[in-house]
Amino acid sequence: MLPNAAPTCLVAIALLLGFSIPLAGQPRYDLLVSSRATNSVKRYDGETGAFLGDFIAPGAGGLSLTQEVRIGPDGNVFVTGRGNSTVLRFDRRTGAFLGPVTSGYPLDQPTKMTIAAGRIYVSQWGQTRSSVATFDATTGAFLAEETPNIGQPMQHLVEPGGLLVANFETRNVFRFGPGNAAGVAATTGRSLQGPVNLWRHSSGDLLVVDWTTGSVERFDGATGGFRGTFITGLTTAEGWAVGPDGRLYLADWSRNLILRYDAESGAPDGVFASGGGLSQPNSLAFIERTPAFELALQPDAVTIAAGQTATALAIVAADRGLAFPTAVTLSCADLPVGWSCQAARAALPRERADTVTLTIRTSSQADSGPARVAVWLGALGWLGIAAVARRGRRARTMIVAASLAGCGGSPSGPPEGASARITVIARGDGLERAASLIVTVTP
Repeated sequence: MLPNAAPTCLVAIALLLGFSIPLAGQPRYDLLVSSRATNSVKRYDGETGAFLGDFIAPGAGGLSLTQEVRIGPDGNVFVTGRGNSTVLRFDRRTGAFLGPVTSGYPLDQPTKMTIAAGRIYVSQWGQTRSSVATFDATTGAFLAEETPNIGQPMQHLVEPGGLLVANFETRNVFRFGPGNAAGVAATTGRSLQGPVNLWRHSSGDLLVVDWTTGSVERFDGATGGFRGTFITGLTTAEGWAVGPDGRLYLADWSRNLILRYDAESGAPDGVFASGGGLSQPNSLAFIERTPAFELALQPDAVTIAAGQTATALAIVAADRGLAFPTAVTLSCADLPVGWSCQAARAALPRERADTVTLTIRTSSQADSGPARVAVWLGALGWLGIAAVARRGRRARTMIVAASLAGCGGSPSGPPEGASARITVIARGDGLERAASLIVTVTP
């Protein structure tokens, strides 16, 4: 307990939360989806398809007309946009813009991107350049133009026998390699209408996504001869990925849906994800989920009579129960002079409902000197982030403690009847979350 004559207040915060830990070798994933018309990238739960918000905010880093989303060799997210002249890099955990990836060659309306064999392959749809350019996957330095101008090249497939490129304008798939610098047709027996994506089936056959017909066509892996339609029923198809569950995911560009299929047979498995303002999706990428947390204050505003107390709850919740690897520290900013924060720790039993109560006390009008507010966090029961054991996961305790914050502002703090906005900040493992608490002192 603080002496009555103390000139400052103490904010003591101690949080203990329980989290579920996946078994080793069982990472969890989220699905990143380009949203061309909103200049953004959406994030969906990789297991349930639930919308989780914008992973890359609209226009972040200058992103314009989002095209391809890929996981770079450094683990961060690489994105192309037709309105950009470089490949852009975003933080894999927060989606924050980190700067350009490529250099030494201004891209002209870049579209599809493939990262393979130490290189970044980027197609261009520009009036001046409509070729496939390559960059060093580590440094981003320009290497070469792998094809001549061929008009609206799309996705690539890098193979020992050459580079396969889907060509939207000429409605064909071409192979570029030694002796065929101009490219030769790689598929026969089927008139494609708008090829945009291509990959190999487990049998070795070539699968080609046709945007215009909303289908996936199948060609013989050795001869390139047409073997039949693998998937149909989409309105306009663009963007695919094989998920961690081994199933195939396709984007319907016109209906703003992510559909799921059996990767071997092509049998439909329903709509996997939609909503959240998704508009014109054209690229999919699964990314391993990293632990994160959120901070909330309940309520976010309190009123305190001089010499009396009020309470609020400070809540730090792990993102979907994924175990957080480090302690989370809490600190206060924007404090009036005479207010301060100080660390405190407390351990609570595991696997029980826990809350953290924030108690605010003001000085009485009879006290001399600056106004004082003491903020204490005691450990009471909260709503049970303690994990329910599932699929062999076990619960674990994590202690979250406060840290010392400096003081600033008016020498006497807010006058009676006025309010102060305190910022509570949670930090851990490179992440930061903030929440505001409004404190009003009444006569």
